[in-house]
Amino acid sequence: MKELPAAYKMAEFLCNSCPEKMSRYISQYFNDVIVDASSSGSISKPGDHRRSSINNDSEDEDENAGPTAVDLRELEKAHRLLRELWRASSQVLQNVIPQLEAELSAENVQLRLLATETLGDIISGIGAAGPPLAPPMDPAAYPPVMLEEYAQPVVPTNILTTPMSPQSFAQAYPAVYNSFLGRKNDRSPLIRSAWTTAIGRIILTSAGGIGLSREDEATLVAG
Repeated sequence: MKELPAAYKMAEFLCNSCPEKMSRYISQYFNDVIVDASSSGSISKPGDHRRSSINNDSEDEDENAGPTAVDLRELEKAHRLLRELWRASSQVLQNVIPQLEAELSAENVQLRLLATETLGDIISGIGAAGPPLAPPMDPAAYPPVMLEEYAQPVVPTNILTTPMSPQSFAQAYPAVYNSFLGRKNDRSPLIRSAWTTAIGRIILTSAGGIGLSREDEATLVAG
């Protein structure tokens, strides 16, 4: 198994050694990046639809209005960091997770999509490196007669792509978890598709190794 880089270990040690102080710094960083970019994407603000009354195409206008390309890149980078911080030191994110819930209700579809994908990976314990690689398969090979004859593929284990969650997200943040589950009814097919992918990852990883009860799994499968 590939070991964590020295810089990663040092950052993890600092976050876990003084979580309260690091939580303030991290919260400020995400506040500057996430909230600033999200406000340009119209997160549930009263009066934001006054301009849309001039245009008959108000829904398209709401979904197209959003952060600039530069803001979106910074936002994506911040969300990748958030995925890894959850795995390494989840306690420093107590003031940041609610901001993701606000993004779930953003008018802009890009912000809702990013928040849905990020929360899905967090619940699955998937970090910035992404999910583990799929086992290699040879499509040209004929399948054996018996299933027992299948050779188990050897996939190199990478700790950075091994799903690991330090705690149950659903228990730590039940309100945010329920808001995430509600994205199955999003008006955008992009969000519903991303939500379906996220649910599949949660089931496959057993919520990042935490485990799912039969009731929870049945609820996720039923959608």
